[in-house]
Amino acid sequence: MFSFTVGFGSLRFRSVMAFQRVFFAILFVVTILGNASAQETPSPPSIGKQPKWCAMEVQEVIPYRRRSGSRMDCRRRCTWNTFCCEFNVIPVYTTAYREVSHLEWKCCDDSPAPCPYETLSVDVPYKGIRLFADEYPVPPLPYEYDALEPYIDEKTARVHHLGHHAGYTRKMNAALKKWRDEVGPGVGLQSNSILHILENLDQIPDKHRTAIRNNGGGFVNHAIYWATMSPRGESEPPRLPEATLATEIIANFHNFSNFQEQFTNTAKTLFGSGYVWLSRNPREQTLIIHTTANQDSPISTGLRPLLVIDIWEHAYYLKHQNKRPDHIQDWWALVDWGQVKALSDWWAAYDAGHDEL
Repeated sequence: MFSFTVGFGSLRFRSVMAFQRVFFAILFVVTILGNASAQETPSPPSIGKQPKWCAMEVQEVIPYRRRSGSRMDCRRRCTWNTFCCEFNVIPVYTTAYREVSHLEWKCCDDSPAPCPYETLSVDVPYKGIRLFADEYPVPPLPYEYDALEPYIDEKTARVHHLGHHAGYTRKMNAALKKWRDEVGPGVGLQSNSILHILENLDQIPDKHRTAIRNNGGGFVNHAIYWATMSPRGESEPPRLPEATLATEIIANFHNFSNFQEQFTNTAKTLFGSGYVWLSRNPREQTLIIHTTANQDSPISTGLRPLLVIDIWEHAYYLKHQNKRPDHIQDWWALVDWGQVKALSDWWAAYDAGHDEL
């Protein structure tokens, strides 16, 4: 009996000791693994590692963007825990431009929110010509199609804008894409605005020059044409240039009546299709009346166009048929000299290198 008790007690003691050894062994292993896990802290990437590129997620094509520095410069400046961001704004179109996307490379924090953005206002059609675009949109008119009645009828305005202007825009985009795809991404004339491209027409490769001159010119010329007209009220007095623009016209043409007569005669006698312009020669700071054939742009000869009449028959044939003088007379009623002065100021700011255009 005693021997049995002692044997049972010894067996129980050995079992407890074995359990304790197993328990402490497991505890030791768990402790070691826990300490090892606690010591594994993430290390920052090496200094030479390129940061990620954070881009906004958008649901529609972004037409315009303006370069500020370069992506490579941005990547060099950003630290390992920030991102090189592309700043964009989705444009909002009503009857005129309200917002146009602005591209800028900057460093930003890693966060689920998209990169910050800035806006670039484009409130009249021609202002978009100085911005780079992967694909230029047709500039919306700053008025409704019937707003120029009775001088330009609604049907003509609609067909002119949605048919001819849109057609030049579409073909220009195709020509630019073909050129850019052939050259590839990088710094070059093909990566600039249509304004800068037309200013350097002779630098476009021969195989692309004609298509870009014709269609890029058509895109820009129409943008200026629409922008320098505005609806006219029934009892509105005659429209005349004012302030410095009036002074310049008098200095160059003696008086407004003489200027208007010269411009009208030039428009009446222009052979074939084209445009008649009032442009500034920036080298001599003089105003000149001149013509361009087809869709050639004064920009390509270094001039700064201020006012234009479209003499292509599609601009007036539905209303006036072959009576070009009637079209010219009606056009004068729509010329907005305030917009002409605004365009003159815009060119002055552009030539001065200002960013607030």
